[in-house]
Amino acid sequence: MKRDNRRSITKEQFENLVSFGGWEQIHDVPRDQWPLLPAPFFHPDTVAVVTSGILSGDNSISMHGIDNIVGGIDWLRFEPEEKRYPGETAGNAYHFVITESSDNGHFLYGPYITCLPIPHHFDNSDLPAYIDRLKSPKRTTP
Repeated sequence: MKRDNRRSITKEQFENLVSFGGWEQIHDVPRDQWPLLPAPFFHPDTVAVVTSGILSGDNSISMHGIDNIVGGIDWLRFEPEEKRYPGETAGNAYHFVITESSDNGHFLYGPYITCLPIPHHFDNSDLPAYIDRLKSPKRTTP
């Protein structure tokens, strides 16, 4: 049986995650906003939460077998040495997607280890893939 990796998120959590700048603009969610986010993003091993998205399903995309995606989140975290396999790097990257639900709410799906601009197991040399594309951390909400 396939595990359902979907969970509801509040409108406030959605607005704190997605900046509505379009798919090409990515935004770093400031550390002081992490406590407002759903699990797993507010975690002691979190290094960064990077998002992109749109306001409505008009320009939604599909991936991971999921339609009507309006937001994407990449979660970068530090993997403590005692949890790593031999030769594994300290960085772990995960991808999540957000869809609109029929009741005007939102669903969060993930984690996935594909559709990332860096390898799932990353090191500092991979980070320019994000840093070079980041926009101001200021948010624009709907």
